[in-house]
Amino acid sequence: MAEHQDGRTILRPVAVRKGRGAICRRVIESLPEWFGIPASVESYVAAADELPMLACFDGAGDVVGFVSVKPIRSLPPRSM
Repeated sequence: MAEHQDGRTILRPVAVRKGRGAICRRVIESLPEWFGIPASVESYVAAADELPMLACFDGAGDVVGFVSVKPIRSLPPRSM
């Protein structure tokens, strides 16, 4: 979601439940100098489709960025 404030565009992340892999693919394929190995791209897309995701979209509804988070097991508290 994009909004304008004081002449600036403010992007607000939204939770994505469907189409996470497609969002990942759009962003990664726009950065071929960083993500140029096709097998790796497919791996990232498959992973993104299964992970929780927050994404930002511009005013036209196009994705401008995302974050996928892979939860890990929690560690027991350490005593100090």
